[in-house]
Amino acid sequence: MLDLYNPDRSQTPLYPGEIRTWGDFLTDLRPQLTKQRDNKGASLRILTDTVTSPTLGDQLKKLLVDFPQAKWHQYEKLTREIRTHKQMLRQCLYPELEAAGDIDAYLAVDSRNQKEIDDLIASIEENQPPEQGWTHRLADLRDLWQTHVEQSENRLFPEAVRVLGPARLQQLEFDMDAVRTHQSDFDSAIYPASRLGPKA
Repeated sequence: MLDLYNPDRSQTPLYPGEIRTWGDFLTDLRPQLTKQRDNKGASLRILTDTVTSPTLGDQLKKLLVDFPQAKWHQYEKLTREIRTHKQMLRQCLYPELEAAGDIDAYLAVDSRNQKEIDDLIASIEENQPPEQGWTHRLADLRDLWQTHVEQSENRLFPEAVRVLGPARLQQLEFDMDAVRTHQSDFDSAIYPASRLGPKA
């Protein structure tokens, strides 16, 4: 019921990117579920954002009882982590480094990487193009994000120590931790742990 108040929720089923009726959805779904019962849902995959509705959470858990080999993926945890990391850097660290004017080349690379990440998130959320499986795109997103984090650790932070000095960087790390903690508290208020369901 809680999701009914979400203005961004999809109003109709979409497949693939085209509006369908619930009758169309059920007509397509029933024979697929019949096939899945034979292998206990081994090839059944469910993709959602973070589920906050107890009703929907219970329905998905019951589905997983009926299909114990199925997998439920929640991609929003990863995208929240990406957004928080982006906010920490752009709010705390980048302004200091831009003022020093010494890492323009890195910031240009970071901007391109961030656009690639944002585009991939949008393609997952919009299921476009539909012929590309979202499980592959989700794996691509994790890989791209890991590469981005490694670049930050191996190139950005050593450069920040050189430009800003250890003492100033330590203070900025406290500021970034405060941003992360605030976001974590905010997420906990919206997504209580008891409602989060299985991890992706």
